[in-house]
Amino acid sequence: MEYFRKAELRDGTPCTLRSAEPEDAPDLCVLMRRTAEESEYLALSPEEVPAAEAERRFIAEIKDSAASAVICAFLYGRAAGSLLLRPVSQRKKCSHRAEIGLSVLQSCQGRGIGSLLLEAAVEAARRAGFLRLELAAAVSNRRAAALYRKFAFAPCGLLPCGIRLGSGKYEDLQIMSRSV
Repeated sequence: MEYFRKAELRDGTPCTLRSAEPEDAPDLCVLMRRTAEESEYLALSPEEVPAAEAERRFIAEIKDSAASAVICAFLYGRAAGSLLLRPVSQRKKCSHRAEIGLSVLQSCQGRGIGSLLLEAAVEAARRAGFLRLELAAAVSNRRAAALYRKFAFAPCGLLPCGIRLGSGKYEDLQIMSRSV
């Protein structure tokens, strides 16, 4: 699925939101590694970041999909945030539901990138024909939960011990969803 939008952040910085291209893979691997190191709330650990070639193949596969997207926010040509949108299942009975994962570099948070990526997710999900968007957030990640609520995501369940934080402590995940 293709996506493209030019926007301006709260501080006036120009931001390009677009579908990831296979040649973006090295930059996205750096982004994934940095965000995984900066936040214990991401499901991805720094050591799990794929090699650039594997990420290149993943992006190429996603680009060919009408129901999935990797949308990136670029500031001055460098990835500052990313969003993965994909079906929760390939099963027909669940084909109306999509899940998202979102990450933004710590140094870029609070400038509106997360909001722009969530707007992109809703638009892309609508174009793909999804009826529901879903995500999971650690219950102590109040900043993320506030952002999600701003975009009409509502709690719909709790997954006990859903994530193991960097400290080794297990934490519940708040499942949130919204209509598209």
